[in-house]
Amino acid sequence: MTSSTSGLSTWLKSLLILIVGVVLASPVIINHYQTVHAPAPPIWPVPEDPVAARKAIMINELLPLIQDINRQLLEDRAQLQSLLEKVQSGRSLRQREQVWLREQADQYRLELTEEMAPDEQLMTNLLSRLDLVPASLALAQAAMESAWGTSRFALEANNYFGHWCFSSGCGIVPAQRSQGAQHEVARFDSPSQSIERYMRNL
Repeated sequence: MTSSTSGLSTWLKSLLILIVGVVLASPVIINHYQTVHAPAPPIWPVPEDPVAARKAIMINELLPLIQDINRQLLEDRAQLQSLLEKVQSGRSLRQREQVWLREQADQYRLELTEEMAPDEQLMTNLLSRLDLVPASLALAQAAMESAWGTSRFALEANNYFGHWCFSSGCGIVPAQRSQGAQHEVARFDSPSQSIERYMRNL
């Protein structure tokens, strides 16, 4: 292992420890989620130091979104598990249940043609993909890819994870794109969309 690789590994471990501490231990975070409908204070008070401040600002912005999406993922997973048990017991799925399964299969890029009915195998495969992502992991990845939310792509395109797209005009053309390359860095309407794409791609 080279010294640069070892240094990166050590830095990443330190980053994960820091973020896990913020996510799990901060009483401000706990209070925020216990009072969802009340005006929320910053999750992590923003310090005066500019380097530390940009880290706090990104966590304050992304952590509530990650937690919201994870809650929705858990609800979807519970619904999927219920439908799987229904099929395993020999009962038929309703039309709206089949439509929902087709939508989920499409989001997670599982093959399901119009002629195919959602079956136990499809739901088992989908269940292996449809799950929450630890907030510490998502925050660490976003920090690395977006330089703590300060990259051009995060600021101009709400892209915190370096997602690419391949149709002209779908995003921002990287300044250092190789000659002949067609990819762009995807543009999202909101940070939530970027997080959702990241979670589906894992």
